[in-house]
Amino acid sequence: MSIKKIYFIGLITSLTMFIIRLYFVIDDLSAWVVVWRIIKTFFLVHFVGLLGFGMMKLQRIIFQSFFANLRIISIWIALLILTGFCLWTYITEINNSSLDFSQINTIFMMLAGALIENMYEKQKLHDQKIEAETENRLPEDTYEKKLLSGKKVS
Repeated sequence: MSIKKIYFIGLITSLTMFIIRLYFVIDDLSAWVVVWRIIKTFFLVHFVGLLGFGMMKLQRIIFQSFFANLRIISIWIALLILTGFCLWTYITEINNSSLDFSQINTIFMMLAGALIENMYEKQKLHDQKIEAETENRLPEDTYEKKLLSGKKVS
């Protein structure tokens, strides 16, 4: 899955949660409150997505790889517990118009940000591995190259 696809899935999921909840509470809110919550949710979704990316990236910058991986595992566990709690709150309080769910709607974007960082890191490690292999490779043998291509070797 590509990084752009993960971003759009997180964005669409977060905004879908907002639209579903808006369906249940639209009658209880004024137009200004609805517009304000749409704007706030849109900006919070991107901020929290960046926060999810930054949490993982910061661990890799500060700590050595072994300790960074341990801390990242603990962050993933915390994110999954937080996601479960947010979904439970979302389902039980979906028709309560006095609660502003802008923060809860962003939980999938936080997961998307963390996944994007992991994909980015995996791609970076893959590129470094390929670069190391090309640097350590022996020079090409023209005789063997001609022999394998089927050309006449003289």
